[in-house]
Amino acid sequence: MLLAQGNKISFKYDGSESRLLKEVSFLINDSTKAGLVGKNGCGKTTLFQIILRNRLDFHGDLSLKDNVLIGHLPQEIRFDEAITGMEYLWSAKDMLWHLKEVIDQICSENQGDYDLDVFSKYEELGGYDFEVKLQKMIIKFDFSEEMLERSISTFSGGEKTRLALLRIVLTSPDFLLLDEPTNHLDIQTLNWLEDYLENTEIPFLIISHDRKFLDSCVNQIWEIDNRDLRIFSGNYSFYKEEVETERRRLMEEFINQQKKIKQLKKAAKDRRQWAFSHQPQTGNNGYAPVYESITNFSKHAMKKAGNVEKRMEMMIEKEEKKKPHIEKERKVVFSAQEKSRSKVVLSIKDVTKTYSSQLFPSVNLSVEGGSRIAFVGRNGCGKSTLLKVITGFEKSTTGEVYFPPSVRFSYYSQEYENLNFENSIIDEVLGGDLSNQTAVRTLLGCLGLQKDKVFQRIDTLSIGERSKVALVKTILSGANVLILDEPTNHLEIAAREAIEQALEDFEGTIIFVSHDRVFLEKLATSVFDVESGELYVP
Repeated sequence: MLLAQGNKISFKYDGSESRLLKEVSFLINDSTKAGLVGKNGCGKTTLFQIILRNRLDFHGDLSLKDNVLIGHLPQEIRFDEAITGMEYLWSAKDMLWHLKEVIDQICSENQGDYDLDVFSKYEELGGYDFEVKLQKMIIKFDFSEEMLERSISTFSGGEKTRLALLRIVLTSPDFLLLDEPTNHLDIQTLNWLEDYLENTEIPFLIISHDRKFLDSCVNQIWEIDNRDLRIFSGNYSFYKEEVETERRRLMEEFINQQKKIKQLKKAAKDRRQWAFSHQPQTGNNGYAPVYESITNFSKHAMKKAGNVEKRMEMMIEKEEKKKPHIEKERKVVFSAQEKSRSKVVLSIKDVTKTYSSQLFPSVNLSVEGGSRIAFVGRNGCGKSTLLKVITGFEKSTTGEVYFPPSVRFSYYSQEYENLNFENSIIDEVLGGDLSNQTAVRTLLGCLGLQKDKVFQRIDTLSIGERSKVALVKTILSGANVLILDEPTNHLEIAAREAIEQALEDFEGTIIFVSHDRVFLEKLATSVFDVESGELYVP
């Protein structure tokens, strides 16, 4: 069954010189399980907004099935955190929720005199059926009723994402649009979401930069690149193979094209030399002008040579226009840092953090120079808080943290504490050091922040673009210890791979929190479980 169809959809922001999307076409049917990928700012979320009819300022045709219900999970979910999780779920059915509150009040007060129409209306609107469905889905989404009676303000980021998705599913949508639901999910919740999407009958289009996730649960990859939308059958690994095969083909075409252009230019040059050598000579005066004392043969030869040269120039121009688009490979390189002279670069002794209760067990840890330690654990167990305690952004309740004098650390935070949102990108990263401008612009370019983009104010950037700016500041800090809180969150896959490569080449120490399983596998030399306090080698 066809649920949505886009035909030659184009979109351009007001004031922008070029289109963000150019004549993209797609189909969404009841078997679609697709991952939407592309660089930050390429138009993925904008395409979602067009499908949702939240943006009508586009060109082209969009048709949706009559009365289609789309379940949309935005990248940033807003909650009324004063209500409980159960109240949030019931708000998916406002009328039923109101009737249920009346019925609950009647039952709690044992009123003998009440309006039976309330119960009849509740049953007529499917209230009792909804209660059964709700109980089943609560279990399926790995919640307990006790947990759902808590205020949403006590939920972790991953729990909020799971709660929001559960509420969407309770509305019985025809298909789902999920915008980066894997951000902020711990590994256990990621595994749960993968399993849910693999087995659900609800079709979906999902924006995600998690490579393992896309391998597990999609049967199509939609790629937005250079304003165009291309659709590949298969999971992410198959898509990567296809793209790499195409890249090699384009490179081969480019090499052959350059050879052909070189041959044409040589032939054109030979023709010019031939034509020049066939001009009649007039003794000591050298070569005579073409219009003077020229034989019919010479005149014909010159005309023919000129025509051939023009045809060759047209062929060269035609070949130049056919030049294939090949993405330039870039590499992020860390600026040189002075190595720590201490074998142990960080000592953590008996550190705890307590709010209303103790967040994690007492931490005792010695970090040796050159190691890469990943802090892992479920959402809400205190991983990010522990990093803040280590860096001094928060005070520990007990214990102490010690860095030797030769250690210089740099901290990358999910909250972007190191960014002044009123600055432009280039000014924020340069910090007044104009001598470093070439290195800064090179690094920004590696992460897709190029040309005039670097003069844009940080408060106008997307979340992913802000992450890149904060990462570049970290890279250029000259630190010998990097402390990174989810450094790949909100980054497109190409940027993740560039950061992975840079960190693999980094000679200092890295302490990081990440739920990106590919990132963990490539980088971590040891893993510290914050919940158990155990350190182990993966």
